[in-house]
Amino acid sequence: MTDVLRIIARLNVGGPARHVLRIDAPLRRRGWDTLLVTGRAEAREGELLDEARELGIRLVVLEDLGRAIHPLRDLRVLRRLRALVAEHRPAIVHTHTAKAGLLGRLAVGGGALSTGGYVPRGGADLPRRTGRPALVHTYHGHVLSGHFRAPVAAAFRQAERALAPRTQRLVAVAAQVRDELLSVHGVGRAEQYAIVPPGIDGPRTAPDRRAGAALRAALGWAPGQVVVGCVGRLAPVKRVERLLDAWPAVAAAAPDARLLVVGDGPCGDDVRGPARPAGRRGRARRRAVRRLPERRAARAPRRRRARSRSRVARRAGRRRRAGRALRRAGARATGSCRRGNADSRGMHLVILTQVLDSQDAVLGFFHGWCAEFARHVDRLSVFAQRVGAVSLPDHVDVRSLGKDEGGGHLTMLSRLLGGLTSLRGGRRPDAVWAHMVPKFVLYAAPVVVPRGIPIYLWYTHKGVDRNLRLAVPLVRKVFTASEESFRLGVRHGTRVVTGHGIDCAHFRPGPWPRPVDVLTVGRLAPSKGQDELLAALALLPGALRAEIAGDILLASDQAFRQRLHATAARELPGRVTFLGAVPWPAVADVMRRARVMVNASRTGSVDKVVLEAMACGTLPLTCNESFTPLLGPQLAPLLMFRQDDPADLAAGLSRLLALDAGASAALGARLRALVERDHDLARLIPRMVAAMEPRA
Repeated sequence: MTDVLRIIARLNVGGPARHVLRIDAPLRRRGWDTLLVTGRAEAREGELLDEARELGIRLVVLEDLGRAIHPLRDLRVLRRLRALVAEHRPAIVHTHTAKAGLLGRLAVGGGALSTGGYVPRGGADLPRRTGRPALVHTYHGHVLSGHFRAPVAAAFRQAERALAPRTQRLVAVAAQVRDELLSVHGVGRAEQYAIVPPGIDGPRTAPDRRAGAALRAALGWAPGQVVVGCVGRLAPVKRVERLLDAWPAVAAAAPDARLLVVGDGPCGDDVRGPARPAGRRGRARRRAVRRLPERRAARAPRRRRARSRSRVARRAGRRRRAGRALRRAGARATGSCRRGNADSRGMHLVILTQVLDSQDAVLGFFHGWCAEFARHVDRLSVFAQRVGAVSLPDHVDVRSLGKDEGGGHLTMLSRLLGGLTSLRGGRRPDAVWAHMVPKFVLYAAPVVVPRGIPIYLWYTHKGVDRNLRLAVPLVRKVFTASEESFRLGVRHGTRVVTGHGIDCAHFRPGPWPRPVDVLTVGRLAPSKGQDELLAALALLPGALRAEIAGDILLASDQAFRQRLHATAARELPGRVTFLGAVPWPAVADVMRRARVMVNASRTGSVDKVVLEAMACGTLPLTCNESFTPLLGPQLAPLLMFRQDDPADLAAGLSRLLALDAGASAALGARLRALVERDHDLARLIPRMVAAMEPRA
């Protein structure tokens, strides 16, 4: 077993890597077994692997680990880190740098913390191996601003906020770093932080006059000349261009001064050119100073070239969008229901969903959504956790993420990332649309956001959890059915209320009179209120008959199902029929047989099943206050009852069942018209596609 497992993205020549190397020996002197996991440095960076081995540090080098973001390689690293944690069972996992901190802390996972006491080892105390390791993360600065484009930086911020609560100690190298993380970025709590300034190796940095004289002689500089030095990795975040901007003023005041910049890094290809002039004698050393991209971007010729490229790109984009518009116009003129064919350059939409199965009792409706989407885009790629019965046009590509094959979360994540990564070149998508699951956004963002592909989310639920809070900053828009069905505050213009998507062609009215008095449709669960319906039926005359369509989805609801059957058999013998799970295509037939459809669900938002019943001309009776605006002041008192009040539900059933067939049919037609106006699938999908489509 290993006492302390330390993880860093790479051992490049830099402060964090030297810090990690320096603290290994003191840990071992205290009797702690350590293991250092690292990746490889980038091409233009020096590497300290040999120095680490000379110091006797136990190393595991993961070739796929490094600074760059690469989803598939990062997934392999995550698996390897999990295996290392399981193999070595460390008491503490200590991570350094942003990417290693993210993957390392994810590898530890959840579970109970090792808080079962302490055991002495070599004069030190370490947590017992009774749970998951304690987590420590050191911020050697941070990458939450100034390093990446805004969407990537936002993703890192959300990840750091999510990981902070499960990290026992957050270490910052300076109070300023801690204060920025707390007050600006909202990472962690103040009591989690410890300030540990970076240590300096005294012998290594002691003054050496002879070495200084030798360097001056090698550069041809006199012993008395003033030399200003800058040592560090040549990267944009180091802002060496500020020193170069200030140097002409220094050289004008002190012509004999010399500037020496030592280092290499991502900007290394721009180093060998001459430094900007500051008089004949006041120039920086040519082989040491390198003009960084930021400095060149500040020059007028570079700006003119950038503007020229931007104009060319804009013209090319306009030509592509004009071509799409022409193809669509031609398709409409010839009566085609599609905008092109599978090889066209029109809109390519990617959909992420849980289930694509026309026979599924709960999510079977989504097959119809995909068919409608296919009518309005040129190419459609659907990634579903489970795929069943599918019948879609040829230009729809359906991929299973493996849940139907027994695959776990890592399998599904690997397939999703691999599939999204493969959509390149002519197959590059224009947008990604996630259905109901915020985790899909989090999984897809590392692949699509850096490529400039927008993500959209459809979400209709009163719940607001951590995944939703993390996902929303990564999406361009959130589509939702009603004001009540998305309750997270977002910036103006992000939330788009579209209404539900009810397939009015499928859910069509049936004839009157109808054989079933009362129906309820939905999964069997306490939140759906089937027990309240049974209590109300017990208060009504024995001639009434009811059907309950649906079954449990969660094993935890088995006891509730047993109670429903027992109550019906005991108090309503022969009056209640349990239909079980009904395939989605048959739900409309079940609804067309019923006079009244009861919805006692406590979702707090517009429930789709009520709208489906209305489209079938079935009279709804609901306790959901979200329907008040839709029904209006005339219909709401007739079609609503008080939640958790079986007597009021029974009174509502008596009102509706007292209507004759003619009055019921007329009211049903009026209700269907409301659904067609505000919630028809044929209106919803084109509206969302228009909002996602690249602008002309």
